[in-house]
Amino acid sequence: MNNEKNEIDNDLLNEFQESILYKFKSLCEKDGLTPDFFTLIDFLHKTNIIKDLTISKFMVMELYPAALFENESKMNAIMDISIQTGLSEKTVYNMIQHPESFGYGISKKRNKKSNNK
Repeated sequence: MNNEKNEIDNDLLNEFQESILYKFKSLCEKDGLTPDFFTLIDFLHKTNIIKDLTISKFMVMELYPAALFENESKMNAIMDISIQTGLSEKTVYNMIQHPESFGYGISKKRNKKSNNK
């Protein structure tokens, strides 16, 4: 690991990518599948590289706007998302309140007061 964020080494990342793509290509050739994004995502999920929990957590922020629109309150929207994803209401609530803690590149904009004299 090369820094405090524990990012993986570029050589290891490249080797990982090559290995995944080789296995994916071999599967597609063997099973006569069309190598597209949907097939790749399905492959990554079936091989447990993308876990069910990862999908559930990713979908929280995708489902939230529609759930908020369709429900009478924020808590009802959170309950619906909890049911759809299998995550606890507390986890869904925390993800919505603090998306940056869950890897979403969302930052709260601060109002800056101008100091005009």
